[in-house]
Amino acid sequence: MDSLQELLVDGTRYDPRYLPSRNADHMPMTLCAITGLGGHLDDLIAYRDQYKKILHEIPSVSASPDWRLGIGRNDSYPSLLAWFTEQVAEKGIESAVSEYLPEFIGSLAMEAFHPIIRLGYAIDFKSEAETAAALAYIVSSHQNVPVDVDHSVDIRDEMQAQVRIGSRPFKRAGFTRSICELLDDNDYPVGRTADIGDAAIIALDIFRSTRNFFALHMVTATQAVRICSEFIDKKLALAALTGGLLAAHQVVGSPDFDRDHSMPVNDRLSDEHTYKYAWACLSEYRHYGDNRYLEEIQGFRQNGLIPQWCAVDEV
Repeated sequence: MDSLQELLVDGTRYDPRYLPSRNADHMPMTLCAITGLGGHLDDLIAYRDQYKKILHEIPSVSASPDWRLGIGRNDSYPSLLAWFTEQVAEKGIESAVSEYLPEFIGSLAMEAFHPIIRLGYAIDFKSEAETAAALAYIVSSHQNVPVDVDHSVDIRDEMQAQVRIGSRPFKRAGFTRSICELLDDNDYPVGRTADIGDAAIIALDIFRSTRNFFALHMVTATQAVRICSEFIDKKLALAALTGGLLAAHQVVGSPDFDRDHSMPVNDRLSDEHTYKYAWACLSEYRHYGDNRYLEEIQGFRQNGLIPQWCAVDEV
């Protein structure tokens, strides 16, 4: 193999969740992030060879025209992958995403945002194989989640209201279980903030203020939705993201987001998360020009959380 694209194709033979934790397979996203940050093929292969040891291969199955029977079923991922591989090959990345994502984007917070993040990477790095895998992941983990495109809100005001209410005592441990609890109690937040830039600012504020592991995913998810929104109705994408970020803020304890911006010392920030976060910061800096993203990359480098070569030509 001599390219990122070939590594991504090869990576689709793995289940998007690995046992026993059922955590998300971060390998394809991290390979993209390493590439975006200036890594070389040797860096990709070394990471792939180490990370794949925890992954599990899926069975090879044929696509079924009854793909909708697999919605919301984790065990349907192999057949959904076969279906979406055919769809993306036939229609291309843009058309496939435009056709299938709108129905399922409402549940983007499920599995700690990883399915939508994976799709964002697939689009950004122009991988048909990863696009198919991400769509299969999104559909297999889908739950019915309310989305209100017409209800305008200010996401910062909504977050501040959640801060004043205080931490919700969730009965279930785990990010996705807590999201499901909000759904079961009809408490999942809805609304659409005015601009995705507002969501990007608040997501970065929350992570810089808390250095919470799950809050990091609010930043990477916002970057991914910005990329995906180029192919679907932007109001729908923004409404789904607004609800997802508000829900995630509750899951992480409804913390205040005006605190000292100390760098993280957190053993949960494994390589896959630090690479992904640094790439999200570089991507968002290029889009918005917010120097705080550069501060994050510099801080991660100075604290040894990412290699010194990461984005060194730009930051």
